Amino acid sequence: MLLSTLLCRRIGRVKVTVQKVVPPLSPDAKGIRLDVKVEETLGGKEEEEAAVRVYDIEPHLRRKESLARRNRFYQAMTDSSHLKRGERDYGNLPDLYVLTILDKDPFGYNQMVYSIRNRCEEVKEL
Repeated sequence: MLLSTLLCRRIGRVKVTVQKVVPPLSPDAKGIRLDVKVEETLGGKEEEEAAVRVYDIEPHLRRKESLARRNRFYQAMTDSSHLKRGERDYGNLPDLYVLTILDKDPFGYNQMVYSIRNRCEEVKEL
């Protein structure tokens, strides 16, 4: 229900994993703990081969931490857990949405929700 409300659309079948640990890639590297990972199965395919959307829902209470870089790191680690060793087709990565829940407006514009997307500055429709 939370995802449907935040995204303003209906959400399909979901699998919820609470406190999913993604281990570090090496003993000296940092791993992550996803507070809530939701996988939405998209219809039309067999269960094993069905496409999924992944939602990482993270409460964030630290003030001094770089939010943008933290989200970038979490996105990379989450993506890395969805590719098998030797897999070369990055098209198999699921769509990933990182939802960060904060106790204050990080940008100071008095908004409840911000949608941050990548875009091309030179060609807006890309």
